[in-house]
Amino acid sequence: MFPELSPPMNDEIYFPVARAEAAFFAYRLLVAGSRRARPADPAITTLFHEQCLILTLSGRGIVDAGRTRSVVTAGDVAWIDTARPYAHHCHGESDIWHYLWISIDGTGIADLHGWLGFREAPVIACGEAAELADQMREILRLARMPDRHVLGTLNVAVAHVLSVIARSRLTLAEKTLSRGDQAMEALVAQVRRDIAADWSVPRMALSAGVSCSQLHRRFLKTFDQSPARWLRQERINLARRYLLSGFEKISTIASRCGYDDPFHFSRDFRVLTGLSPTDYRKSQADGASADRGSSAET
Repeated sequence: MFPELSPPMNDEIYFPVARAEAAFFAYRLLVAGSRRARPADPAITTLFHEQCLILTLSGRGIVDAGRTRSVVTAGDVAWIDTARPYAHHCHGESDIWHYLWISIDGTGIADLHGWLGFREAPVIACGEAAELADQMREILRLARMPDRHVLGTLNVAVAHVLSVIARSRLTLAEKTLSRGDQAMEALVAQVRRDIAADWSVPRMALSAGVSCSQLHRRFLKTFDQSPARWLRQERINLARRYLLSGFEKISTIASRCGYDDPFHFSRDFRVLTGLSPTDYRKSQADGASADRGSSAET
């Protein structure tokens, strides 16, 4: 369905160079890549605070998001909120699953994900798949460039991708509007706006106007995880972004993410990532340097 690049792409992953100027734009590319997954490869399940878009080029894959399982084929787009439990992998009856993917954040993206109905139905057959493939390949090309001037172009490219997906979905949007628990959705939005506050399960229950037991039940039904687990993951995922985007002290980042105790922050960070905050920052910096060096040689 789609022409291959020449020469054919191997598995690729690109992290755009982090710059403060990215905050001036509505959308931000966090990471992008191309992958050829095989049936023996493990499923991708890592939780992040990102919106991930996957376009299948060839073969078949399986996407699990929440309680929904979808089989994807060429031209299908999956939109996954990676703050929630998910998994994707190559279909057992397919030799390979070749796809392009980008992870993004920005103004209103999470709301758009819900409004377009991707929470209930995370996969669509894109009517403009060829255009979308071209745009996502362009994003991969831009992500390899260290020039700060590509930030604006990346912002436009991400907006273009979202508009293509929205056009493909809008004819069904009214039928697939999110039917989640509005009180829980509002609570999540409130916590995200002030993540550094002294949030706890009792305070979250008070803000939502429910008991702690009701909060746990309704939160679990809506987000497939407990409020305490979600809050910890949300804070640590945000800390990961801060660690990659600047040189703030670990204690400052801990405070910005709602931890008064840096030791508690480091413990939670290690539990969720396997690394201390310092080691994580160093590993990501080393990896980005290696990627840029490898790209410069090709």
